[in-house]
Amino acid sequence: KTEELCATIMSETSITEYQNCIICENHIPNEYIDINQSLFCRAIINLFENAYSARRGDADFCILFTVRKEITNGEEKVCFCIKDNGLGVSKENLPKLKEIGYTTNGSSGLGLPFVYKVVKQMDGDIFLESTEGVGTKISIFLPKGDQYE
Repeated sequence: KTEELCATIMSETSITEYQNCIICENHIPNEYIDINQSLFCRAIINLFENAYSARRGDADFCILFTVRKEITNGEEKVCFCIKDNGLGVSKENLPKLKEIGYTTNGSSGLGLPFVYKVVKQMDGDIFLESTEGVGTKISIFLPKGDQYE
């Protein structure tokens, strides 16, 4: 259930310096998804860490983590959205973020390619939107699961 997944993610971030920046809104707590929980949690936490490293330093920084149903291509999906109000990414750099080794903050450049790989392994789609100076929004769409599988 998404409720259990969100609880795991939030508990794993409880000792981080950015824990108080995360607002979690799960609109579908009883929805099932079929995923590798540890890989998916690591992917979401990686996105939180990226968001936090791109903060502008002001006290109003936040990471909004929402879980909701969405219809994409005529199919009902579970959408995990991570939205921040940080530095954002330029239009020129946005497509490069999927490339292994590419970084804008001096990191290893492995994190986002890992996230893309995990989402694809779980038959999902990922979309990244960003506006420099405004923030970034990452939406992950996964197929609904079946509680009996």
